[in-house]
Amino acid sequence: MLDALVCRFTTLDNLHLRMYGLEDEYLDSTLNVIPDLQFAEVDDPSYRKASEMTIADIAERAALWKGDRLSMVYDFGTPSHYYCIVKEVYDPGEIEKLLEKRDPIAATETAAIIDEKRPEQ
Repeated sequence: MLDALVCRFTTLDNLHLRMYGLEDEYLDSTLNVIPDLQFAEVDDPSYRKASEMTIADIAERAALWKGDRLSMVYDFGTPSHYYCIVKEVYDPGEIEKLLEKRDPIAATETAAIIDEKRPEQ
């Protein structure tokens, strides 16, 4: 779920390795969340498949709060680093009201991207 959402809004493919982390964690992540294709290679029960994790699972597991960053490294050979910043934290009722007023940029059953900040041109 997490991985599907990230790949959907970034247009990244499943041909390269990825790792999720907090702040500037990349290869040494405390989250231990990796894409399913990589999961078969890991013999450590503390790792979780990204398809089984929602944004809410990550937020709860990492105790994310406003201002925290979730990071991802893509393609370990020539790595690209991505991150998202938690801008607001809502309770479930507030989320429903927000989604009624605004269309998400990208969404799955368990997560949505409402706003996107792009660099000034």
